[in-house]
Amino acid sequence: MKCLALFSFYVLLQGCMLQESGETENIRFCYEPHTHMMVLTRQATCYMFVLTSDEKAMVHTDTLLRKLELQLLARVNDPATQLTTVPHFSLHQNLHKQCGKNMAQYYIIQ
Repeated sequence: MKCLALFSFYVLLQGCMLQESGETENIRFCYEPHTHMMVLTRQATCYMFVLTSDEKAMVHTDTLLRKLELQLLARVNDPATQLTTVPHFSLHQNLHKQCGKNMAQYYIIQ
């Protein structure tokens, strides 16, 4: 009886696991100290933010850095944000390195 109950539970779990597929999204932030820009990579897109002097100061503490990251992510998702397309060959080498390989689009946000 115990084996039957465990087997039934196993079949039930297998059925639940097959119905739902996992979805993921990776977002990575990086402060590039030579250009003083914040880089946000999301899927195959690299966003580079020109930081204000106040924002540059925020990158040096954990709490303020997290606040800045959330603000920048909100700007990316805001339809009013002006995106300037940049060809990858014109980027500073440090920005190109922080964006990573296999990026399809590069944008600067001011």
